[in-house]
Amino acid sequence: MKVSVVVPVYNAGALLARTLDSILAQTFRDFEVVCIDDGSTDGSRDVLKAYAEKDARIRLIFQKNAGGVVARNRGLEESTGEAVYFCDHDDRLHPNLLEFCVREIEQNHVDGVFFGAKTVTDPNDLDMVPFETIKKNLKKVRTESLCEYLEFKDGLQILLPPWAYFVKRGLLTQVGSTSSKNARFDYLVKFFTSFRSAVVTNAPLYYYTAFNTSMSRQAVRLSVISDFHTTLVEAADYFLKVRGQLTRAAQKAILKQIFIKNLKYQWNWIRRSRKKIPVEEHRLSQDEFRKELRDLRARGCLPFHYIHLKQALAYLRFLIVGK
Repeated sequence: MKVSVVVPVYNAGALLARTLDSILAQTFRDFEVVCIDDGSTDGSRDVLKAYAEKDARIRLIFQKNAGGVVARNRGLEESTGEAVYFCDHDDRLHPNLLEFCVREIEQNHVDGVFFGAKTVTDPNDLDMVPFETIKKNLKKVRTESLCEYLEFKDGLQILLPPWAYFVKRGLLTQVGSTSSKNARFDYLVKFFTSFRSAVVTNAPLYYYTAFNTSMSRQAVRLSVISDFHTTLVEAADYFLKVRGQLTRAAQKAILKQIFIKNLKYQWNWIRRSRKKIPVEEHRLSQDEFRKELRDLRARGCLPFHYIHLKQALAYLRFLIVGK
């Protein structure tokens, strides 16, 4: 099985080299690395060119800045592997990641593998868990009800980011790309409900570098709330189409982890931004979020019985009183 590792790159800085080193150090060797430079201005292109000259498995694609989602979709289109893995430009892979996932797919005849990650706050920390230790502490399950593992089950829970799964190409092309720049919840519902079978495991095979520059720490922007609104409503419309095919546990997990979780995220973000942006801009963001609540409630995707009582009361007050 040939594997395509897709790496969207934008101003990755000094961390890009160690990311590429971790990919090239894989114990599994039959892979290509498709790097899409999304209009970098910091020298990332020079790093990519240097690595491509040293290893023919690295393919480079340069494009104008269009965002990580567009770059990832371009990488999928240009890749040729039977299986695809997405890696962020500033993180690292455990040396056994590709080998582990290929073996699980081939032995268990599944569409993909979901695994765990370790968060690294110090970019100079290069330690990794020995693979023998990973095997001793390994928990895994083969499932045909993947959505149920959006919540903890059997001591396992799947992660949502693209780097948390290794998937057969056919499933990705079946689901299609996501056009959203900031949010991708319509894609996630289609993605998780499309699996015939998968392996879910706790193996910490990805090393995520955490920085305090996440979007939620910035002031809220109306365009982003509008994007959340659009894609969550699209996700709700698709969810209603396939709901009857899902177990009750799967339905509950999608409602809580895709809809309720991201509504709370927006709610807290808007509240934290109250004093950071002009009054009118904050009011418009609130109005957009109120429309989002109404649209999801009309589609049955705002189930108050799954929401913490304090949060449910806050939403109801916001819808009725406007505060």
